[in-house]
Amino acid sequence: MKTKKLTEFYIEKNRPFREAVSSLAVRVMEYKTKYGKKCVVLTGCAASNGTTMVAINLAAALAKSGAKTLLIDADMRTQKKHENRMADIGLHDVILGHVGEDGVIKETNLERLHFMPSGNWTPDPALLLCSTEAAALIRRVSSNYDFVLFDSPAVTVVPETSALFMSVDGILLICALDKTTKKQLKSAKTLIEPYSDKYYGIAVNSVDEAQYMRLFPNHNYYPMKHSKINKEK
Repeated sequence: MKTKKLTEFYIEKNRPFREAVSSLAVRVMEYKTKYGKKCVVLTGCAASNGTTMVAINLAAALAKSGAKTLLIDADMRTQKKHENRMADIGLHDVILGHVGEDGVIKETNLERLHFMPSGNWTPDPALLLCSTEAAALIRRVSSNYDFVLFDSPAVTVVPETSALFMSVDGILLICALDKTTKKQLKSAKTLIEPYSDKYYGIAVNSVDEAQYMRLFPNHNYYPMKHSKINKEK
């Protein structure tokens, strides 16, 4: 019997990062409980802000909490990913009606976490993502999952991320400390401004351990306390 191939995701083991992602997961779950919001797009202030890493780990955290979660790769511009076109059908192909979403959603190595790749490369993804077909797809997957996360390119770089804003419930902005400029941050917030009712806030990425300790001086309290108790036993 042939074993089904799973899409494998690497989950960050750094404890401060995991705790930060857990805080994001709590915020996302809170918005669902209070307002019924379950479909969220993650986007960066600029390229290489670590949006994909945050999206994967946030999706994993939600799945670990018991929520059936779908992570969608919304970057249809990266041609490097699309060398084997037939093997990479996904979001693009579902919106065009070439295949149903059930035919492209993949199981992963993490329980309750599913993944939809971006699909075949297209030069005009913005027009696809603002279509009625894309909105209908988002409604369908939202009805089948507890949470749907879109890993989207930086809003300041491409127009399709703004197109997604029209159909999702929430927007989470990612910036990288010491890499994102004030101009990029201001530009990103300006583009999100028309959807301020959907804006969850900004997550700061790439904070090194020394900076984290300055911001949260008691972050080691519980591990140290737990270690002391074990020694006393």
